Amino acid sequence: MPDYRTLAHYRVHDRIGGGGMGEVYRATDMKLGRDVALKLLPAELASDPQRLDRFRREAKALAALDHPGIVTVFSVEEADGVPFLTMQMVDGQPLDRLIPERGMPVERILQIAIEFADALMAAHDKGILHRDLKPANVMVTSEGRLKILDFGLAKIRDLGNKAGQSELPTEMKTSEGVVMGTMPYMSPEQISGRAVDQRTDIFSLGVILYEMATGRRPFQGSSSAELASAILRDSPRPLAELRSDLPNSLVELIGRCLEKSVADRLPSVRHVRDRLRDAEAPLIHAAKDQANSNASHRGDGFRVAMLHKRKRGAVFVLALLLAAAGGIGTWFFNLRDTSAAIDSLAVLPFENRSPNSDSDYLSNGLPESLIYRLSQLPNLKVSPTSSVFRYKGKDTDPIKIGRELGVQAVMTGHIAELGERLVISVELVDVRRKKTLWGEQYDRKITDLLEIQREMASEITHRLQLKLSGEVEQMLAKKYTDNNEAYQLYLKGKYHFSRRTRQDEEKSVEFLQQAIKLDPRFALAYAGIAESYTTRPLYPYLSPKEALPHAKKAVAKALALDPELAEAHIIAGYIASSYDWNWAEAEHEFKRAIELNPNLANAHYRYAWTYLTPLGRHEAAIAEMKQAMELEPLNLIQSAHFAAVYLYARQFDAALEQARKTYDLDPTFVIGKSWLCFALNAKGMYAESLAILENTRQTDSLLFPQMSYASAKMGRRQQAEDVIKRWKENEKSNYVINYWIAVAYAALGEKDAAFAELEKAYQSHDFFFHRLKVDPYLDPLRNDPRYEEMLKRLNLPE
Repeated sequence: MPDYRTLAHYRVHDRIGGGGMGEVYRATDMKLGRDVALKLLPAELASDPQRLDRFRREAKALAALDHPGIVTVFSVEEADGVPFLTMQMVDGQPLDRLIPERGMPVERILQIAIEFADALMAAHDKGILHRDLKPANVMVTSEGRLKILDFGLAKIRDLGNKAGQSELPTEMKTSEGVVMGTMPYMSPEQISGRAVDQRTDIFSLGVILYEMATGRRPFQGSSSAELASAILRDSPRPLAELRSDLPNSLVELIGRCLEKSVADRLPSVRHVRDRLRDAEAPLIHAAKDQANSNASHRGDGFRVAMLHKRKRGAVFVLALLLAAAGGIGTWFFNLRDTSAAIDSLAVLPFENRSPNSDSDYLSNGLPESLIYRLSQLPNLKVSPTSSVFRYKGKDTDPIKIGRELGVQAVMTGHIAELGERLVISVELVDVRRKKTLWGEQYDRKITDLLEIQREMASEITHRLQLKLSGEVEQMLAKKYTDNNEAYQLYLKGKYHFSRRTRQDEEKSVEFLQQAIKLDPRFALAYAGIAESYTTRPLYPYLSPKEALPHAKKAVAKALALDPELAEAHIIAGYIASSYDWNWAEAEHEFKRAIELNPNLANAHYRYAWTYLTPLGRHEAAIAEMKQAMELEPLNLIQSAHFAAVYLYARQFDAALEQARKTYDLDPTFVIGKSWLCFALNAKGMYAESLAILENTRQTDSLLFPQMSYASAKMGRRQQAEDVIKRWKENEKSNYVINYWIAVAYAALGEKDAAFAELEKAYQSHDFFFHRLKVDPYLDPLRNDPRYEEMLKRLNLPE
């Protein structure tokens, strides 16, 4: 590569690798403020227009691979005549550096292998073969998670032309252009130049597993010819001779993967993954049994064992009776120990198998409705929408996901809207025992959607063996609407609200209003309208004066229809604290919401963020935020504002730590980026803040406050004033948050201008104005009498 310092909008740093596809460099995407890996393509590929065009088409397919175990391909680009890929930058160590001389511990082999097979399965399901699997292409992150690299070297399996070959070359290719791969890990059919399918990757995986288990490769040779001959003809040294502690199931699995004949190998990576899990299960149970043994007295253990034995006998008889009377449509009924009720659950987004994507509102909305309904049960922890929806469109392995989310049961499903029919298949899996508790297929009219949802919720509670009081049963059976069409419109409204763009927010309200026309007593739909209008001044899409009348009218109607609707009380508290500065009413509403549904993370979060923090009750605010994060650990907005709660408490180190966690979860999330820069500015790390904000000035006004503040503090007055000018120009035709302009002027030392903007913020009831008492960015104004006068207008309690 020539000595580029920049390539397009990427600042190029050091070289980090290379291979048959070219050189790899660490770079910074100056538009998005994130580190990426750039892979520059070799000259022979770049100079052939047909090959380059096919490469671009296939790379787009590779970019569609969305799995936590596969490094993401972001884009295919070209600059200065150089074609290149941009990929996710992964910090960690390649697997080949982590394999000890005599192999890895069995538990670690299985952990890595299961993640490996999961990721590979996701690629194979999309028709993508890797063909260059090797330990050097597998990165293990600092958290111990696996990432497969270089899917950009893959073969895209053309389902209509099985002989079709990719133009994405791997490290080794012959003059015939057929043999591809890295020799020690190649399959016999690769070396022979024969056609390949997913079983080629299975062979390579077998080689890697053998090496992980023994510290040595199964096939040896002092030259390429000798090594090729060994792969084609020799049997590897038996694993049992090299290591005696390997489970027989793992030894047999590796042997099947390394079969010379393609037909003798396991038929798919899914089979490999399932056998790996089977090999892991005894280790998990042994560890659990040992822990139980250490925690129990011998006598107690004996009595418990006898009790379980008697109960298992009773369950067996009951199961036979139920099997004899088996109902139509039920697929599975597994014998269970009835003494162990499940207390935690995740409901994953359903796979949309409808002919078009217009049914996404169903594949998202039905699980979300189940989460909402089940989360009200006092003895059940339900993973929130923010946690489970990251699995949308990904491989839904319930056992693995259950472990990641720390739940005991996982529900998966797929849904197809076929004209007037709705076909839904669901499965409920016990993660602990790796068994299906329940499976059902619903083939109904779409007008039965409401009834299906209620049936599912009822069946789940039954299968989880939850003991419900009469009050809880009544709560679970509660009908928010009896109108099926109104319910569908509600799901569409919630779907668009979750996307948060101006257009989607408007669509959301349109759908919710249509739902209300069909069912004027639909309290949840009114609450949805109120929530949409309360968020619009933050982006800002509308001013508070434009949005709040709609929000107040809708939330009042929701509470009149259903005084025990926790979501409506949250919104009422939010309006009272953030916009009306009615602190007594706000506290009453938030406490009522928490009383009605203590498992609702949003209640604890809003209480901390919009009530406790502005009043300076920081210890209580932090405690409420911790509870909210325990309930919803992956909620990005909540996580970002937890950093803000720390910042307003002047715990700047904690604020920065929390902000970095949020930013690391998603560097493109603008609110997370915003509070990271706020935290950096509070720590005086202005240069680092501006580095993150670079190239965002023209695109997102949410980042203007941090940019103007950091520029002012670094003495870049002109740059800070330029940001203010953009604000003022925008103010001529749109609502702007004047509170932030006041912060910018305060940083520049222009107190009169700052107070003029604060006056506008007061008149507009800007969302952030009620934080006047605690905001560290307004410290330059605190000694001015006008500041105390402003505080009095907030009606803060004594």
